[in-house]
Amino acid sequence: MSSATVTPVLGGSQDTPLKRLIEVLEQQRAEKKNVVNLLVKLLNKPDGVRLRDGAGGQKRYFTVSDWVAAWPQGGKDKVEGSWRVSANSKSGHKKHEGVPDPETGALGDELTSHDEILEGLHEWIPTASLGYVLESIQTLPKAEAIAWLELAVNLRTPTRNVIFCRLSDQKFHGHVGSIYMLKDGKYSQCTDGTVEFHAELGVILKEHLGPLRSNLHGFRQDLTTFIDKNVWKGKELPTHMPSASASQPPTS
Repeated sequence: MSSATVTPVLGGSQDTPLKRLIEVLEQQRAEKKNVVNLLVKLLNKPDGVRLRDGAGGQKRYFTVSDWVAAWPQGGKDKVEGSWRVSANSKSGHKKHEGVPDPETGALGDELTSHDEILEGLHEWIPTASLGYVLESIQTLPKAEAIAWLELAVNLRTPTRNVIFCRLSDQKFHGHVGSIYMLKDGKYSQCTDGTVEFHAELGVILKEHLGPLRSNLHGFRQDLTTFIDKNVWKGKELPTHMPSASASQPPTS
């Protein structure tokens, strides 16, 4: 992939990979396209995605090299802000639900309308890893490269459903937004172990994807094993719990 030439942009400020990233994200929003659509464009266009012309009509592009360079300079935060679902934010749509009968609780024919509220989503391939993913898939066959990007889009779960058991204390903990405990009259989140939980997911990804390796099947298989072993499904205990008499998940 070729790198874009650094040129002055309108206003005389220095053109940088981060500024080009911000510009291309704005173009994506204007086209109602998401970040993964941008990554597919980068895979399909060796010269990069065309931006507004620079000073003197010089052609400007956003490239894979720009993405990689911008990532540690604030690009990760910009991408997450453009792609991740923000918990408790309005979707822009109305939700219509039946009005419950005050005595029986049964839903009647009358409908009430209110703003649809989005819940947070846990990403099994985090947005923070997209830079690593993009670097790793550049030399793969196009179909395989796009399959990795599709996994990044589809492997997401409502955070309230991500409850897991730590090996260290064999107690249940959860993703931010999933478990709250009442203590001294106040509710607090039970999020111990989430750093280690996410770190292990990163290890699984890097074991199966890198500059010289790509194993989609192995990644799916090991991720499924990890989930089966650690994540509570609402009934039986995770497989590493010593017995059914172990502590049950706390309730709010």
